[in-house]
Amino acid sequence: MTPYERVRKSRELTAATFPLPSVLDCIRYAITELAEYDDALLRQERTGDKRNNDKAHDPRSELGQCGYMLLSAALQLNGTPQMDVAQREAPHEWEGGERLAYYIALLSDLADLMLNVWCNYDLLALYDCERAYATWWHLCDAHGWDVDAVVDEACVKFERKHAAVQEGAQ
Repeated sequence: MTPYERVRKSRELTAATFPLPSVLDCIRYAITELAEYDDALLRQERTGDKRNNDKAHDPRSELGQCGYMLLSAALQLNGTPQMDVAQREAPHEWEGGERLAYYIALLSDLADLMLNVWCNYDLLALYDCERAYATWWHLCDAHGWDVDAVVDEACVKFERKHAAVQEGAQ
């Protein structure tokens, strides 16, 4: 099952209690999750800073939620996203400024997607979504995280929270 198919299944399981936001709002949520990912990294890297540490801050989980929202947007765009692993560049070693470059590229891709969603350019939006997903994939890969597992973990988290509520209401 591809990450796209896994998120579609998760959205079906949680539909009654976890409504699917609009494409634009999914992108906005993806941006907030990306910022939470970076916040979690800052907490790990700068342990001496004075921060509100009232909850666990896990970069992998936050990046997974970013991908979940990005794929939630993709579900609503016309056409099936063509996000084949074979089209991506080969994995490479993590280097000092690489995360920042991916982070900026992903933000740029998400901004392009927002613009094309606002302007209702479906084909451009689908292209930007694919580009954003590929950048997100590279960011996961740069950490050495398996993309399928990262997406599945995010789906399981949302399903535990929202599908359980749905089942309990029946």
